[in-house]
Amino acid sequence: MQFTATARLEPAIALLRVVALTLLNLRDASRQPNAKTRPATTLLATDYVRVLSIWRYRKLRHDLTIHEFFFALAPKALSLV
Repeated sequence: MQFTATARLEPAIALLRVVALTLLNLRDASRQPNAKTRPATTLLATDYVRVLSIWRYRKLRHDLTIHEFFFALAPKALSLV
């Protein structure tokens, strides 16, 4: 992203801050002992779980745990960089 005006940069920073906070919370939750049993929907919006399950597994899965969600997201996110 290349912004030359503060008015253009501030909304981008605000959006990226929300994304970064969500990813940090997900990372921390995936390190908890209950991550393999706790549903991902307790931490993330149901729509996020639906979209990732279709993207990663090519089918709708409502039962993803935090652990599964985190590790399903990681390889795909890294391939986009």
